[in-house]
Amino acid sequence: MNRISTLFLFLTLLSSCNLRNQNQESTKPKRTNENLTNESVIFKEFIGKIPSRKLPIRFSCGLPDGPGTDHLWVSDFAKFNILIPKGIDLIYGAVEAKKNLNLIIFGQIGDDLYPKIFSYDNKGKIIDSLFLILNPCGLADEHQIPHSYAIIDKDLKIILIDTTKLIHYLENNKDYIIDSQRVTKKVYDISPYGKIISQ
Repeated sequence: MNRISTLFLFLTLLSSCNLRNQNQESTKPKRTNENLTNESVIFKEFIGKIPSRKLPIRFSCGLPDGPGTDHLWVSDFAKFNILIPKGIDLIYGAVEAKKNLNLIIFGQIGDDLYPKIFSYDNKGKIIDSLFLILNPCGLADEHQIPHSYAIIDKDLKIILIDTTKLIHYLENNKDYIIDSQRVTKKVYDISPYGKIISQ
C-alpha cells in the first residue's frame, strides 16, 4: 500500500512539472522574431547616421581626399562595430538604392583612399562586396602611370576602368615618354538580392 501511494505521488508530481514547463514555454516570447527586429533597428540606425550618396557616383584614383571631404572615421562608430567589415578605416556613405537593397561604400587607407562597396540585407548581414579600383594610382613608378576610375550609374551598374601609361625616361631628362597605353574595363551589375555580378 505504501509503495502504491509513493508511486501515485511521484506520478502526480511528474505530471504537474510537465504542465508547468508547457505553460512556461507558451508564455516565452519568440526569440527569433525579437532578434530579427533588434538587428533591423540597429542597422537602420547605422544607415541613418552616415551620409546618403546620390547616383551616379564617380571616383578617380579612389575616394576624394583633402579639405571639404565628409568621410566618417570608423573609430567614431564603435557602437556599430558588428556591421563594419574588418580592415576598413572610413565610411564614405550609403548609396541611394531600391527599397530592399542596402549598399555602403567604405574606404581603406593606402597610397590612395581605396573604396570598397558592400551590399547588406535589411538585418545588416553582408551579402557581397567589390573593390572599386583595378590598379591603384599610388603604384605609379618609372615604368607605368596607372589611373583608375569607378562609376556607379543610375541603374546600379558598376564600371571600373584603368588606363595605365607605360613610360620610360631619357637620361638627364625629367620628362617621361609614353610608349603605350593599356586600358582595362570591367562591368558589374547588382542583383535585386545584393549579389554583385560580373558581366
